[in-house]
Formats: sequence, C-alpha cells, structure tokens
Amino acid sequence: MRAYVRLVGLPVFWKSWGKLEEVVRSGKPAVSDIFAYFEEHPLETEIFDARATG
Repeated sequence: MRAYVRLVGLPVFWKSWGKLEEVVRSGKPAVSDIFAYFEEHPLETEIFDARATG
C-alpha cells in the first residue's frame, strides 16, 4: 500500500488530476508518453517500479 500511496502522490499524477475536465472533454491523455516522462525522472521511476512489482 505504501508504494501505491507514493505513486499517486507524484507530481505527474497530481497534474493529471488537474487536467481531468480537459481530458474528459478532449479524449486525449493528460500525459502523452508516461514512459518518456519516467525516463526523465529516475527517482519517480523507482516509485513506479516499486508499485508495479509490489
């Protein structure tokens, strides 16, 4: 559960929630390439990986 809470607390996810109305109206994702984002943010990648494996 800890890994999940850390994951949803990441800035990329908070920013995505802030774009919820735009996403619903346009049908386009808030983050176009989440894996490119994680390549640029290695510490956040570790949190993502911990949730995916745990």
